[in-house]
Formats: sequence, C-alpha cells, structure tokens
Amino acid sequence: MPVREPVSKVQVEPPLPRKATGREAVVWAVANSAIAAAAFLITCVALHAVLPFPEIDGGVSQKFRFFTAHKDEFDTLFIGSSRIYFQISPTVFDRVTHESGLPTHSFNFGIGGMYLPESDYLLEQILNLKPRNLKWVFIEYDELPTKWSSENQSSRRALYWADWKRVSLLLRKLTDSGTGPRWLPNPAKLRDIILRQNDETNTRSLLTFYAAQMEKNYANVARAADVPDYFLGRDTKGRRASYLGVANDGYVTRPDRMAPSQVTAYERGLADAMAESGTRSLSPYAVEAYRQCATGVRSIGATPIFLITPSTTQISIAIENTGLPGVVMAFNNPRTYPSLYRSSLRRDGQHLTKSGAEEFTRLVAAVEFRFLWFFVLVFIVYWAMRYNTARKVWLLLCSYAFYAAWNWKFTFLLLASTTVDYFVGQMLGRCESPAWRRFWIATSVCANLGVLGFFKYFNFFVSSGSDFLAWLGLPTSVNTLNIILPVGISFYTFHSMSYTIDVYRRKLPPISNFVDLALFVSFFPPLVAGPIVRAVYFLPQLVSAHKFSNVDVRGAVMLFLAGFIKKACIADGVAPTVDRYFAHPANFTPMSAWIGVLFYAIQIYCDFSGYTDMAIAAARLLGFQLPNNFQFPYFARNVSDFWRRWHISLSSWLRDYLYIPLGGNRGSRGFAYRNVMVTMLLGGLWHGAAWTFVIWGALHGFALLIHREWIRLTEGLKWAARAMRWFAWPITIYAVCVAWIFFRAHDLGGAGTTLKQFVLFRGGGSEHFHRWMFLVIAALVLIHWLNSRRWFAESWRKWPAPAFAAAYGCTFAVVLLFVPPHYTPFIYFQF
Repeated sequence: MPVREPVSKVQVEPPLPRKATGREAVVWAVANSAIAAAAFLITCVALHAVLPFPEIDGGVSQKFRFFTAHKDEFDTLFIGSSRIYFQISPTVFDRVTHESGLPTHSFNFGIGGMYLPESDYLLEQILNLKPRNLKWVFIEYDELPTKWSSENQSSRRALYWADWKRVSLLLRKLTDSGTGPRWLPNPAKLRDIILRQNDETNTRSLLTFYAAQMEKNYANVARAADVPDYFLGRDTKGRRASYLGVANDGYVTRPDRMAPSQVTAYERGLADAMAESGTRSLSPYAVEAYRQCATGVRSIGATPIFLITPSTTQISIAIENTGLPGVVMAFNNPRTYPSLYRSSLRRDGQHLTKSGAEEFTRLVAAVEFRFLWFFVLVFIVYWAMRYNTARKVWLLLCSYAFYAAWNWKFTFLLLASTTVDYFVGQMLGRCESPAWRRFWIATSVCANLGVLGFFKYFNFFVSSGSDFLAWLGLPTSVNTLNIILPVGISFYTFHSMSYTIDVYRRKLPPISNFVDLALFVSFFPPLVAGPIVRAVYFLPQLVSAHKFSNVDVRGAVMLFLAGFIKKACIADGVAPTVDRYFAHPANFTPMSAWIGVLFYAIQIYCDFSGYTDMAIAAARLLGFQLPNNFQFPYFARNVSDFWRRWHISLSSWLRDYLYIPLGGNRGSRGFAYRNVMVTMLLGGLWHGAAWTFVIWGALHGFALLIHREWIRLTEGLKWAARAMRWFAWPITIYAVCVAWIFFRAHDLGGAGTTLKQFVLFRGGGSEHFHRWMFLVIAALVLIHWLNSRRWFAESWRKWPAPAFAAAYGCTFAVVLLFVPPHYTPFIYFQF
C-alpha cells in the first residue's frame, strides 16, 4: 500500500482589494463624508431636542425653570427687557384687575438687556410649554437690534437663541437697502462684505458673528454642563430671589432715584427726545418678528398686547400703520402721561423708580381691563338691591373705588372738597344775614378754586412770571413743583361749586344727607371728563328709587355703541396722523397742514362726544339722566351757535355762573363785550395751564364779538342775510379750525408754523399725507350730516328682544374689526 506523503498547509493570503481609481476614490470620500455629516447632524438634532434648557446668565434660566414648574398658575405674562423687569409689578397689576372685577395672576418675564430676537425665541419656548390658562401676553415693543455689546458677544446670551428663524431676520436686515417693505440688497453693504474692514461693527463682521453663533447653537457647543446643571440644580434660594423677587412673580424693585446732577441731564435729554416724537417707524423685520410672536400667542388661545414703555428712547417710536395683529398700548408720550416722566419718579431715562413702576403698572392694568367689568359688577349689584339708601351707598363706594383706581391718595382731596361744600351748604341754610351768606359762599368758591389753582395752575403762573421778569432783564431763580394733576379735578370742582352757588341763590335747599351730596360730586360716569352736572339737575333724582322697567335699555346701549364707534374707530383712527403732523408741523406741506388740522377737529369731537355718549349711556342704565353735551356743533352757522352746540354743559355753566354775574349784556356794549372776553379767556384757561389755551379762548371771544357786531351792523339788510345763507357755515368752520390749531399745538412756535401753513399756504417741508384723506374727511362729514337729519331710523326699537340682542352682538363684533390696534387716552382726561 502506497504511503501518502503528508500535505503541508499553505497559508493562503486573501486577495488585496482592487485599488480604486481616482474618480472612485473621490466618490467614496464624498459618500463617507456625507454619511459622517448626516450622522453628525442627526446626532446634533437629537441632542438639541433632548438637552434641557441651557443655563443662561441674567436670570433667564431661573425664570424659565420657575415658569415651567408653575406654568398653569399664571394667566398673564409680561416679557421684555429691563423696562419690563423693573417697571411692571404683577402684585399691583393683579390688585388693580381684581378691584376691576377681572382677577388675574400675572408673571414678569422681563430680563435685563433682552430685546428681539432673544425675546421672540424665549416667548416661543414658553408657548411650547402649552400653559393652559394663559390669556394675556404683554410683549415689549421696540426695534430689532443688530449689534451686541462686546462683553455680551462672548456670553451664552448671544448664542442660545441663534436659530435660522431668528438669524435670517438679522441677516436680511443687515443687508437690506431700507428702501421698501421687501428685502433688497444694499450695494454698499455688499461691498462692505466683500472688502473686509477693520471696524468690528461692519456688515461683514456682524454677518460672520451671527452665522458663527447659529453654527455653535445647532452644534450644541458647550452644552455638556447643562445636563448636570439640570439634574443637580444650580438655583439656590438666594439666586432665585435675586431674579424672581420676594413675591416669586419675576419683579425686582429698583427704588433709587436720580441725583440732582442727573436730573438736569435727564430733563435736557427728555426735551431732545420730545422734539423727535413720533418720527421713527420700526423696520419691517421687527414687525415681522412681532407678527410671529402674535401668531404664536394666538395659537394657544391667548391675546397678544404690545407695550411701548415710558422711556426717553421710546418717545420717537411712531405707532401708526404697525400692521400688527394685536393691540399696541403706547406710554411713550410725555404729554399724555406726564406723571411717568417726572424726574422724581425716574432712575434714569430708561427706568422708573419703585413708586414710578407701580404707577406705570396701574395705568397698564387700568387701560386694558377696568371699565367694562367694573360697570357690569356695579350694574348687577345696583339693580339687585331693593332699597334706595343701599343703592346710593353702593354707587358712592363704587365711584370712590373708580377714582381710587387712578390714584387712591386723591380720593381724600375729593372727599375734602365735598365735605367743605356740605358744611357751607348747611351754614347757608341757617344764615339769613347777607354778609354771612357772602362770607360762606366766598369760602366755598375760594376753597374750590384754590385747590384747582394750586394743582393745575401753580407751575404755569410761576414759570410765566419768571419768563416775564427775564424778558424785563431782571434776574430770576424760580423752582417749579412736581405736581400731579388729579384726574377730573376741573369737572368735579364745577359740580361741587354748582351746589353751593345754587343754595346761595336759594334755587336749591341745602341737602341734609351727606351721602347724596357725595354721590352727586363723585358719580363715576361723568366724574373724569363730563358732562358737567349741576346739583339742581341731579340731586332730585336721588330722592326715590329707580325702577328698571323705566330704563330705556335699548336706547342706552345703542348710545353706548355710537360713543364707542366715535372714540375707538374714528378718534383713535385719525389720532396717529394728527400726532405725526403736530409733532413736527414744519416738516409738512400746507396741504398736509389742512389734513392735520381737519383730522384734529374730527378727533377732538369724536373723542369728547364719544366719551360723553358712553357716560350718559352708563348713567341711563343705572336709571339716571345726564344733560346732553353736544348737538352737531360742526353744523353751526356762527360762533354763538357753535357754543350752543359744543360742550353745552360747560358753556351753560360759564354763562350762568360767570358771564351773567359779571353783568352779562346789561350796561353798555363795551361792558358786555368785556364780559364776553373775560368769560372766554377763563374758559380757555379752564381747559389747560398754557398760553395756547388762553389764546384759543381769546380767539373764540373775538369771534363772538365780531358776530355780534355783524348782527348789529347788518340788521335789516337783505343782502347780508342772503350772503350769510351761503357763507355762514364755511366761515364758522374755518374760524373754529383756526382756533383748534392753538388748542392742539405743543407750543406757540408750533402753532405759528401751522397757522402760516393753514391760513397763508406758506412754509413747511416736503412731507405730505395722501390726498385720499380728504375723501375720508368728506365721508365722515356726510355720515355726520345724515345723522343730524335723522336718516338713521330707530326701527330697531320695534324688533323682538332676542333679534335685537343678536344683531347688537354681531354689530359690536363687526365694529371691533375697525378698531385700530393702538390705544389713545381720552383727550379731556388731561383737563
């Protein structure tokens, strides 16, 4: 048998892979790179989704974690910079809304130095938490900045929000030409991008910075520390308190005030800022960011409200044509909100002190929520009571609560005025001696006018006297006082004086029930802006209880709707145009001056008559009648007729309590003319402590005298009667509008500029309003004329109650579509 040789095991090497060609190598390299990049991106996205909210300095993380844990406890949110952080007190806000019948629980999410786009991102993260009870979101309204300070560029505050949604806005704004609402590249900025410069703020550097921030954000750079921070927690009780405040509501007080050296600089800066009032519109990119905020807020069923804070840098912001789907509450007008700009309430040009912040918060809460829910509560409880005394006490308490919501300290002034006049009335009822009766009525008049004069006219007379001495070349050193004008003081002073004067004249017996007099003086519907009510008209309505069956509910609610349309749709609709023109009249053409002045004539009528309509309607729903205050004044055919139609309660008060006691038409013609001028000058001064109001009153006085002379000289002349049939109305309206120039102008210089444009068609700049605004004026005049002719029939009185209620609700909803997004305070609130 053959022997087989052993077979040696041969180690077989695996075949070497084929060496790829150059093209294949490139393909494989690209594929592998793509795989790596995809894995990187997927991992980054996954990590970005699971990583907790980053640890951000400045209180961002502390507030976000606290709100996350308590998200369903709050229904109102404030978000913005330090102008929100240190100036909105949720405690004060909630107290005011609770007193108004609409309780809230609010949280201050203000962060120092937080502007767009950081605030936009943070709001988005808050809304992603799906807070179930959130109803109101107040968002600070300001420009979209493109530059960060050098110390913040290296912090995480400039990184965590940098996603494509936010950065794309910045990139477009940085490269935009700024010539229109759509993005168009700016050649100069593109050249700046291509040609590097050493300036750190040039366009290329900023583009590079934001692109790098977005890359770092998506790549989760330096996010590892967030995990242990989240689980271990870095928030100590002390750190949280420093950002959340003692009430855990996000508000931190800043009580310190400006030093005397800072006050001068602040007032100088305030004057410069007021000279630029309403000249700056926000960029379309800021508006786009705010529209995104509003959309997000509405997506969870809440209401966005944009808030312009009382800051010197905010004064220049114009609020017309914002295009925002939400209300804009603007507090950047020192003339409308003078108390918020007093140096005694300021830390600096940007921030208020603690007391100033509380005042600002009260105004925010009052503007948005107060009257509707307040009146519903008053109405229900009032008619639920059976006894007249209980009803009167309830209305008195509610009236004082209504006034205290503005500033509770001045309720003591209202009470003191009432007490003095009650005591004077009692003494007048007991005295028969003419000398003593003159003493007591003088006491009442001096007390009331003394208080009114101090609060309203002290600084005016002091500064005017100082200016006069300086004009004579005499050295002066006079300091004015920081006096807050009590709201409605001009109105309730005349209310109260009418009582004592009528008791003195024996037209009214002295009233023994103090509650009745106190309710008459403080009755809330006409308290702050009229109409002026006389005691002889109102006090008899308090004798017996009213019956609800006697209340014309339909007529009252329709009158309220008419007043609301006048104020909210028409007056507030034309207000931005008026404010824009009168802020800088020298910049506009004479044709635009006509639009500005005519729009103001419309605004002041619709604003004031709208308020009085709503006040009269509210009183009627409670069973009380208030005097009519307007009777189509712009259809008057002479100035005398105008004053029989305009602010009727004031003109009749001045006639009965000033003009006639001065002598009226008795005596010589010159004596009567003197009485007219004195009455109109004091009537002008009643409206405001400024020479512009005095001149306004003087112009109306001269117009009244001219009309009297015309009647005297043309008596019996038929040609004069025929001429006035054609020219009386346009001449009257022209004269009234010329006088309105001084009523609205900020100072005599601005009034002179407008007067030259309006009367002489001279001067002015190149800015202009669209001519179609004259069509708006014509349409409003036509509607006003049709209403004066009773063209709008009252057929709704015959409708069944359910049909009327349904139609009323639908009409109100449609009216709200035409309400502008900004809020303008009632003009006569300042008087």
